[in-house]
This record gives sequence, C-alpha cells and structure tokens, in this order.
Amino acid sequence: MSAPHRIKDLADVLDLIRATQLAVELATQLDASVRAKYLELWHAAQAPERD
Repeated sequence: MSAPHRIKDLADVLDLIRATQLAVELATQLDASVRAKYLELWHAAQAPERD
C-alpha cells in the first residue's frame, strides 16, 4: 500500500473488482489496513471505462 512501485497491483485490483463485480460489502471482511483502499478502488470501478 505504501510502495509507489506497486501501483500496478492497485490497477490489478481495480480490474478484478470490475471483472468479477465484487460487492462493496466485501470491505467488511477485509483487514482494516486495506479496507479504505478497497472502498476507494471499488467506487472507482463503478465509473464507466473510458477508451
């Protein structure tokens, strides 16, 4: 979460949320240290993709 060279990992999670249509409620099952980032990415995944 704090390593700038791991930004691809965040993009991968965003893609995973979109591809599998993960539920926002999954955040309640995640460790508190990643919960806010999951919610941030989940909300970003709800926006239509641009070409």
